[in-house]
Amino acid sequence: MYNENLDRGIQSFNVPLIPGVNISNIGFHAPPQEPGWPNDGTQNNQGYSSTPWTGTQENGSITWNTETFAQNQNANAIRWGTLYNFRFDADQPPQAANATVGYFKTGSPTMVAIQAPAGGATPTPTPGPITLSAQKKKINGINSVRLTWTGATSTNIDVYRNGVLIVTTPNDGQYDDSTGDTGRAQYRYRVCEADTATCSNDVTVNFPH
Repeated sequence: MYNENLDRGIQSFNVPLIPGVNISNIGFHAPPQEPGWPNDGTQNNQGYSSTPWTGTQENGSITWNTETFAQNQNANAIRWGTLYNFRFDADQPPQAANATVGYFKTGSPTMVAIQAPAGGATPTPTPGPITLSAQKKKINGINSVRLTWTGATSTNIDVYRNGVLIVTTPNDGQYDDSTGDTGRAQYRYRVCEADTATCSNDVTVNFPH
C-alpha cells in the first residue's frame, strides 16, 4: 500500500476472507523510520515508531494495524511518500473484493477494490458411494450443466466447479448450474456430502463454442 501525498496517514488495512479459505505465512514489511533528533517535528522529538503492524485473523477477515493517533502520535502509520507491504498465502485463487483502509488522523474508513482469495477449499476425496454424471446444455445462450448423483446420504451436498465451492444444496439428487458464461469453456465438477471429504468422481464438461 502506497501513500503518495495523504497527510492523514493510514492506520489499518482489512482484507475480507470467504469462509473455507485457509491462509498461512502472514507477513508485513515497512521501511525503518529515522531516529528522533531535536526539532524533528515528532512528539517530544522521539521520531516515528518502527514497530511492525499487528496482523489478526478473525470473523472472516484479516486486519493489520498500528496504534491509533490517540494512543501514540508517533505510531508507525503509513505517512506520505512511503510504501508498506502486507502478505499471506492462500489455498484459493484471487477474485474481486473490497478491502477497508482506516486512517490515522481523521476521516471514516474507505473501501478500496482489491483481489482477495475466495471460494471453499476442495476436500481431498475419500472413497465413497457417490456417483456423479453431468449433462450440458445452452439456456438462452448461457453455458448450463445439469448434475445428477446417487449414493449420497447426507442432508445437503457441496457442489464444486473447477475446485471452488459454488453452492451447498439439498441432497435431492440433482443441481442445475448456470455458469454465466456464453462461449468456449471447460468445467470440472465434483459433489461431496456437505462439510465432509466423502465425494463423488470428477466429471469434466466441455463447451466447444
